[in-house]
Amino acid sequence: MKIKMLSLLMVFFMATFALASKPDEIQYISPIDNSTLNSRSSAIIIRPGDNLDKATIDFSGQIVVTDRANNRYSGTILLSSDGKTLIFKPDAQYKTGEEVHVAFLSGVKGLTGNSISSFEFHFTVTPLESALDPKNYLSETSSETAELQESNTEGLAKTAAVPPPGDWPGNVPMITVTPGTGTPAAGYFFLSPSHFQGTDGFNLIIDNSGNLVYWQEITDGTPVDFKVLPNGYLGYGSMYEFSKITGGGPTVFRMMDSSYTVVDSFAMGNGYIAESHEFQLLPNGHALMLSYDLQNVDMSKIVPGGHPGAMVLGSIIQELDVDKNVVFQWRSWDYLDLKDSYNDLTLKVFDPIHINSIDMDPDNNLLVSVMAFGEIVKINRQTGAIIWTMGGSNNQFTFLNEDEVSAYAPQYFMYQHDVRRIDNGNILMIDDGQPKIRQWTRAVEYQIDETAKTATKVWQYRHNPDLYTSSMGTAQRLANGNTLIGWGQGSAQSKTAITEVDQSGNVVVELAFTGNLWASYRAYKFDWHGGAPAANVLRWELAAENSYTWNDDDGDTDTGTTGITMDIKSHNGFGYNEIRAFRYNYAPLKPEFSGKTPVVLPHRIVLRPFNLPGFVATFKFDAQLYDIKNPDSIVVYYRPQLDSGEFTALPTSFNPVTKQLFVDFVDPGTDTIENEAWYYEILFAYSDYAQQTFPPLLVSPLNNADADITKAKLEWSPVGFTRSYSLQIATDAEFSNLVVDKSGLTEAVYTFDGSADGPSTYFWRAKTANDAGESEWAAAKAFNTKTPYIQITSPNGGESLKWGRENFITWTSITENDVVIELHKDDGTLLEVIDTATNSGGYTWDVPIDLDTTISYKIKIKDVANESISDISDASFTLTYVGVISENGRSSMKINDFQLVGSSLGSFDPIKVLRYQLAAASRVELSIYSILGKKVATLVNKNQSAGNYEMTFDASRLASTVYYVKFRAGGNFIKTRKLTLMK
Repeated sequence: MKIKMLSLLMVFFMATFALASKPDEIQYISPIDNSTLNSRSSAIIIRPGDNLDKATIDFSGQIVVTDRANNRYSGTILLSSDGKTLIFKPDAQYKTGEEVHVAFLSGVKGLTGNSISSFEFHFTVTPLESALDPKNYLSETSSETAELQESNTEGLAKTAAVPPPGDWPGNVPMITVTPGTGTPAAGYFFLSPSHFQGTDGFNLIIDNSGNLVYWQEITDGTPVDFKVLPNGYLGYGSMYEFSKITGGGPTVFRMMDSSYTVVDSFAMGNGYIAESHEFQLLPNGHALMLSYDLQNVDMSKIVPGGHPGAMVLGSIIQELDVDKNVVFQWRSWDYLDLKDSYNDLTLKVFDPIHINSIDMDPDNNLLVSVMAFGEIVKINRQTGAIIWTMGGSNNQFTFLNEDEVSAYAPQYFMYQHDVRRIDNGNILMIDDGQPKIRQWTRAVEYQIDETAKTATKVWQYRHNPDLYTSSMGTAQRLANGNTLIGWGQGSAQSKTAITEVDQSGNVVVELAFTGNLWASYRAYKFDWHGGAPAANVLRWELAAENSYTWNDDDGDTDTGTTGITMDIKSHNGFGYNEIRAFRYNYAPLKPEFSGKTPVVLPHRIVLRPFNLPGFVATFKFDAQLYDIKNPDSIVVYYRPQLDSGEFTALPTSFNPVTKQLFVDFVDPGTDTIENEAWYYEILFAYSDYAQQTFPPLLVSPLNNADADITKAKLEWSPVGFTRSYSLQIATDAEFSNLVVDKSGLTEAVYTFDGSADGPSTYFWRAKTANDAGESEWAAAKAFNTKTPYIQITSPNGGESLKWGRENFITWTSITENDVVIELHKDDGTLLEVIDTATNSGGYTWDVPIDLDTTISYKIKIKDVANESISDISDASFTLTYVGVISENGRSSMKINDFQLVGSSLGSFDPIKVLRYQLAAASRVELSIYSILGKKVATLVNKNQSAGNYEMTFDASRLASTVYYVKFRAGGNFIKTRKLTLMK
C-alpha cells in the first residue's frame, strides 16, 4: 500500500515531489512518527530548524496529508511566529483509527539558502470517535474526592468590584488575617476560594491587613490559579466541569488587563482540552498547558488483576507560541511506564499519572510534577526525553538531610504540588503527604546537584499543629525571603488558607476562612500595582557627545532606578528634547520574533524620546539590577512601538568589570518628525536550545503483535523537537528487502497495507531528523499482518461465573470498531444483547440474578460494522450462586457481605427494582444521581438490620438519559452503578 501511495503522489505532484531519505536538517515533528492514540484533530508540526524563506513555501501544498487509501486531507498551512515551524491544520477530523501519512515536499529553503529535503512520516489516530469524558465513568471508580457541600449563594452580586476600604460584600467568603512575628513581604494575597466541585467561586485580592482590595464572582466555572502573569496582566482558569477521577476538569484560561477586563483566552491545540491543574504564560509570550487524555488500555497485560478494558488517563503537555500554534507536545503515553504509578492499577477507570505542575527551568527544559508517580521529572524541551527523575520508583537522586521521611523512601515527597525552581537555584514544592501513609503536609526546599545527583533538604516548614492538605496547595518564595504556603483543600476542613513564614519558620501572617468547606487550589502573593512601572525617570536637553544615567536622583517626578546609561553620539533634533525611561518587572505583551523565539526574561524597558530624530547612542544596562544570571549570553532586543510588532536583536556585549551590557543603537526611522514623541520597547533574552536528535520511541504495534493486514497502523513518538521522520518496513530483520522506505514524514503514524502479499511478518524501524542532523534508527520491532479477527479469551468454556456479581468478558482483536456483546444459550440461541461496547478487549458484566442457573451459556462478540468478524465461546460456561438459601420458595443471595446486586447496567422504562444485601446492621444510603453528579432521588437513608432488601426507583418524571445509583453501607462500602433511562 505504501509503494502504491508513493507512486500516486509522485504522479500527482510530479514537478515538486521527490521523496528522499530522512534529511538531517529536520529538528522536530509532531505527532511522533509511528505514535498511536493521537487526537483526531492533531495539527502537524514540522520544524526544519533553520529560519525559513517564506517565499519558497507553497502554502497550498507544501505538506501533503493522506489517509491509508491515499485520500487527501485538506487543511491550512501556516508558518509560526518563530519563522522555523510549519503547521498543517486539518479542515476536518481524521477518521477514527486512521493511519495518516504526511509528506513534506521539496522546494523549501532556509534563509541561509540551504534546501530542505523532502521526507514523510506516519501516525495513527485514536480509535475513539470522540474524546472520552471522565464523568461518564464515575460509576467505575472505587474512591471519591471528599464531598464539599454547596453554600447558599442567593443574592450574591455577579460582578467584579474594587470595594470600599474595609467593606466585605455579600456572601464573598470571609477571611480573617492574624499577624504573627516579623515583617510580611510587600504585596497582596491572590486566591480563588470555591467549593471546587461546584460551578462558581471567587477571585480575591487581599492586603496584609485583611482588607479586600478586589473581588469577582466567577459564575461559569470554578476559578483556579488566579495570579499575576509575567507580562503584568492577571490570569485565572475557569473550570467548567468537575471530574472526580482527575480532581480537576476541563478549563478555559483567561487573561485580564489592569482594569480587570478579560482581553484574551487560551485553549490547547490538536483536539485536546485544557485541564485545570496547570497554565504557565512564559515571558516570551508562549504558553505551557496541560490536558488529561482518557484512553482504553488492557491493564490485564500490564499488572496482575488489571482490568482488560480499563479506561486510563494519560497526560499531555503542550507549548503554544504567541499565535497559539502548538510548537511542542509531550505525551505520557510515550515516556512513562504505568507500572511505576503508586495509584491502584486494577480499577476500571483511573488516573495513574496526574501531572499537576509544569515549570520552565532556567536552562530552558521543563520541570514536571508527576504526582501519582511521586516524582519530579526534568524533560528536554527540544527532544521530549526525560533528563532525570527525582523521587518515586525511578529515583536517580541520593536524598540528604531527610531523616524525617527516610522511612518512606523513595517517596520522600508524596502527592506533591507546585514544584518550582526558585531564584537561588533550589527546588521548592508543597509536599502534601498521602492519605494512607503520612497525613501531614510541609513546604520543602531542596538544593539540587544535577551532576552528582544529590538532593539536600535545606529548608522545610510544618505547621504547628500539623495541617494536612490532601490535595492542591502552593509554596512560593517571596522577594524578602519569606515563603508563602497555600494549604489548598486542607483549608476546607481546617479553615487555614495561607501561612506566610520567614526563613526561620516563624509565622509572620496567616489567613483563614471563617467557615469550613472553602478551598483555593493555589494561593500567591504579588507586589502588583496594576502593572505599573517599577521606575519612571526623565532626562531632558540631551546633547551629543555626553553621557546620561536614568536614576532617581534628579527631578521631582523621578521614581526608582532604571539601570540605564546612554552615551549620546548624535541626533538631529533642535531645541528642547527629552527621553523618559520606564522600567517594568514584567515581560512585554505579545512579543514577536523573526527567528526562533528566544527565552525572554521577565523585565522590559520602555523609552519615550521627544524631539530626537536620527537618534544614535550606546545603551548600557546594569546586569545586576536586572538579576541576569549569565549576562555574557544575553541578547538585547528592541521594537519601535509598544505591545505589538516584531523585536529585532541588537549585537550585545558584556563588560564583566562594570557589570554592564552594551548595545549600539541607531534610530531606524527616516521620516521622524521633529518634536514628535514615540516609543522604543527593550527586552533581554537568551537564545533557545541548540538542537539535538534522538531516536523515536516505537509505540504500536507491540513487538511481534498482530496487525490488520489491510491497515496495519504503525505509531511512534518523537523524543524532543523533530522536523521529520524516516520509516522503513522490511521482510527481514536486516532491512535488506525494504517494502516501505519513507523519509520526510511529519506525523508519527503510518498505515501499511500488506494485503497484496498475504499474511506475513514484517520488521519496522524509524528515526528522526532536525537541524542537528539525523538520529540513529530506533531498535526495530516486528509485527504480523493477519485478516481482522475477534477472539474470545474469557469466558471461553468451562468457567463458572458468579451469579449476581461482576465478571470480566475478555477478548483480543485486530479490528478497531465497537463490538456487540451477546449472551447465547449453549445451543447458540440468542438470549439477549448485553451491550455495545468500545473494543477495549475487556468488559465488566454484571451477571443478572434472573438468569437460569440450570443451563449453560456462551458469549458471542462481533464487530458492529462487520458481523462476519466475530467469535463465540468455544464451549459453554455455567453460573454459580455465592451461597444460596431459600426464602418463601425463591432463591436469593446468602448474606455474607454487603452488596448491590442485580442487573445494574442497561436500560429501564421507567421503573427499576434495586436489590441489595447487608451482612450486618448498618447505616444505608441508596441514592440516584444525574450524569452531572446532582442527586435526583434518595431511596434509602437510614439504619437497617442485616438482610436482603429491594427498593423501587420510579423515574417517570425524569428525562431519558444516564443516571447513577450509589449504594453506601457498612461504613466504607460504596458501590456505584450506571442506569440508562429509556422512555
